[in-house]
Amino acid sequence: VEIKDNFSNKSGGGIYVGTSTKVETNNVTISDNKSEGNGGGVFVNESSIIEVKNTTIFNNTANNGGGIYGYTSSTIKVFFSSIFIPPYYNKILS
Repeated sequence: VEIKDNFSNKSGGGIYVGTSTKVETNNVTISDNKSEGNGGGVFVNESSIIEVKNTTIFNNTANNGGGIYGYTSSTIKVFFSSIFIPPYYNKILS
C-alpha cells in the first residue's frame, strides 16, 4: 500500500489518527505528503496509538514532525520500519 502526494491545510497530510483511536500500518510506504500543521506523513492525536510495522516513511514535510507527529499523550510504536530524516526537513518525532 502506498500513501503518497497528499496535502492537509491542518495536520496529517498522509494519515490523520483521530482522538482515542488505535491504528496499525503494515507494509506501507508513506511519502511525499505535506501538511501546513503537524505531521506531514502521519499525525497521531491525543490518547491515540499507532503501530508502524514494515513501513517506510520518507520525504514528507510539515511545520512540525515531517514524518510523524505525536500529540499529547499519544503513543507511537515502530517495528521493522524505516523513517528517513534528510537534513533539511523538520524533526521527525515530536
